[in-house]
Amino acid sequence: MNRYPARSTQSILKIQEWMAAGSCDFHLHTHYSDGSDSPDQLVERVGAARLRVFAITDHDTLDAIAPARTALDRLAVEQHSAEMPVLVPGVELSVDDGRELHLLGYFPLGGESFLEGFLSRQRVLREKRNEQMLKRLAELGYPIRETDFLNSGEAVLGRLQVARLLVKEGFFRTVAEAFDQLLSDGRPGFLERPRPSINEAIDAIRQAGGAAVLAHPANYGWCTDEVEIKPELIERLLRYRAAGLQGVEAFHGEASLPQQLQIEAAARVAGLVVTGGSDDHGHNKPHAHLYRQGKAFDPRPLLPVTAALVEDMTPSGKRGLLLARRSGQRGNAGLWEFPGGKIEPGETPTACLERELSEELQVSAAIGPLTVALYHDYGDFRVALLCYPVKLSGEPKLDPAIHDAWCVATIEEARRMDLLAADYIVLHWLEKNHRQLDDWR
Repeated sequence: MNRYPARSTQSILKIQEWMAAGSCDFHLHTHYSDGSDSPDQLVERVGAARLRVFAITDHDTLDAIAPARTALDRLAVEQHSAEMPVLVPGVELSVDDGRELHLLGYFPLGGESFLEGFLSRQRVLREKRNEQMLKRLAELGYPIRETDFLNSGEAVLGRLQVARLLVKEGFFRTVAEAFDQLLSDGRPGFLERPRPSINEAIDAIRQAGGAAVLAHPANYGWCTDEVEIKPELIERLLRYRAAGLQGVEAFHGEASLPQQLQIEAAARVAGLVVTGGSDDHGHNKPHAHLYRQGKAFDPRPLLPVTAALVEDMTPSGKRGLLLARRSGQRGNAGLWEFPGGKIEPGETPTACLERELSEELQVSAAIGPLTVALYHDYGDFRVALLCYPVKLSGEPKLDPAIHDAWCVATIEEARRMDLLAADYIVLHWLEKNHRQLDDWR
């Protein structure tokens, strides 16, 4: 039984519908947290960009939503138009999962007021941290008057406002320099603040009827600039999905295209809705720009599949990998592949691989940790391939409707065989990383 109100599921489905249509931006900030624009200014920019839908996601506060709605009403009167952009109330939360992560909450169907008690507690913790931070800065020789700090922003105050005051007082030349030398994690002026766990924050958003989405995974070091997908990204998304996460921000203003495609593939594997947002902060973040009309997100169908990396000895006594040849009744008949198959909706990757090996090879299997994952384009669709080291319980017995032959080949031998294209990439990765697959326990 679903422990969350139906409105929470309906909320993420609405976000998904808007994403499919494009011309939307689900990650914007105002001066109520760390953006430079007032709600009025942001609404004017959204109107000029001719977006269909936008979300304001200030940190720990919903205070910008009401003035933004007023600005939209005024813009409609000025332009004599009833077709104004749709404003989605949102919020960005700092959460903990062994490190600081950010979680986005969206309320396209209302209910954001039910989150206010949770947000109020976060603001109290932030205020206590700010008091301690000002005290530490004074001890370090960077005194800032409390009144100047309290008057430096509209609602949620933090390190950005401190950095600006440090620049104003002449301690640093730029805000970036203040962060690099004093305020960033590991620097002398940095102070941690208590954060809710990601599970607690997901639960709070969903109990209020909102949609819970992980923000910008590329910022956490979970991505590469290749077609490879880091196992950590997939494993975390699977875990967060089990905790109630509904979406992940694959398309982000600071992520490269390969990073975006990796996150999109990992999200589809985990069964999460893919969202997109520029993370525009106005001139406070000049490299992340508000999306514009016509912004589209890659609609290419994606097929998540698993593959077994089974090590054994070749006839010549060398270590090799088990490969099976597709039978004439399957697509790409005659090509060799690592055994495995498509992940069904609601199925975990390891459960999929266990099922597929039982069906294809008629053996049970012990499955190790995710070793290599990647995405690959086959014409008009994309495959996300997840490879696990596997130990089989016995000798394979092929289903002729699936495979008509199997063999064990070294990487060098396999390179000369007719393989599925993605499996060639796996061989290259294994060779490059000198992986010994039978080291896992």
